[in-house]
Amino acid sequence: MKNKKISKILILGIAIYFVFQISIFLIGENTRTMAVELEDMELKINTKGLVIKDESVIVSNADGTFKNLHEEGEKVQKSENIGYIYKDIDIEKINSDIENLDKEINKLKEQIDSQDNSTLKHITANQLENSKNKKAILEKKAKSSTSYVKADISGVISYKIDENEGKYNTDSIDYLIKDDIENTNNNYTDINSNDKKIKENDPVFKIVNPNDVYIAVCIEEKYRKYFEVGNKIEISFNEEILDGKVNKVKKDNDDIIVILKITSQNIGIYDTRVEEFDIIYKHIEGFKIPKKSIKSVDKKKGVYILNQQTNNMEFVELSDVAYEADDYIFVKNDSSDKEKVIALHDEVVLNPNIINKKIKIK
Repeated sequence: MKNKKISKILILGIAIYFVFQISIFLIGENTRTMAVELEDMELKINTKGLVIKDESVIVSNADGTFKNLHEEGEKVQKSENIGYIYKDIDIEKINSDIENLDKEINKLKEQIDSQDNSTLKHITANQLENSKNKKAILEKKAKSSTSYVKADISGVISYKIDENEGKYNTDSIDYLIKDDIENTNNNYTDINSNDKKIKENDPVFKIVNPNDVYIAVCIEEKYRKYFEVGNKIEISFNEEILDGKVNKVKKDNDDIIVILKITSQNIGIYDTRVEEFDIIYKHIEGFKIPKKSIKSVDKKKGVYILNQQTNNMEFVELSDVAYEADDYIFVKNDSSDKEKVIALHDEVVLNPNIINKKIKIK
């Protein structure tokens, strides 16, 4: 009886052992890992920015019909003619009359060349002279009734204004406060008056100096260390990336105002006053690690990785965390001489537990 009982216990023990080994095998077979890959992360903040420009609104110097000489986005030089105004005359009729006289003059010249009769030649020559005089009178009238509009600075042509050109210019940078950024809105209107009647002092052009465009943003104290004067940054705007640098940093009570100077040209930003911008202040090369993989061992946070030679799990501390999100952390690519660091293509256990971190992975 006793031997029978011992046999049952032995059989049960063997069964439990096999079940345990099978369980271990299955856990090892089904433990999920992730090969870490090198990624480039953009550290950025999304914030409202106030666009400040060196810009000049050009107004009409007379009543009349305006005609522009440049399209939006074209570059012009200081003192260059950028448009003209026909003052209170029917310039289209005058130009039409001049065109008809040109045709008449050419026709009379052909007649003179083909005529043999001296009397007829003399009559035609008088008609030719008369037509030339009429043309000269019309041209003089057109010229005296035309007023040119000139550029007062060099820059890029725009036809949109918001009446804040004088308020938010390069002279205002030192006096900006948070309320300027938070409370300003886009209120641009189109002033393209080509072939339209205008009055004296009506705005007809805006010229933006592309070398003096800035964005003012308000940042939190925790980001202050990334915005030292001279630091290069990138600005995401309308699905494009603008290059820039930190031009000035100043305190406004508890707020920090950062002035960013745009160092690349983008026509779209010339016609906006405020936008939501992504300010990219740093690029980091490293590894994206899911938080579900991270465990704490001896008060050190790290992950379990698969040793490719032994198939055992090894704990590696994550010592250089560059960024932390809700569901992952970003670890810098560490090329130091530390004995154990996470490296490219390491197999990280996704859900480490008391069992799978102690077994071999098949």
